[in-house]
Amino acid sequence: MNQFFGDCKGEIPSSVDEVIANLAVIFHWTPKDCEEFEIDELMQWNERARARSEVEK
Repeated sequence: MNQFFGDCKGEIPSSVDEVIANLAVIFHWTPKDCEEFEIDELMQWNERARARSEVEK
């Protein structure tokens, strides 16, 4: 896995906007809430959002 994306376990998002949309859906954050995050922080939060959105089988 590419180190740039840190511990991203799922599919690599196609854009920062996609990550921010994921965070909006899961955590109800706005783009303004996310603007101070570095890319590695965004990816870590995206991974948390992905994990929380998974349906247990």
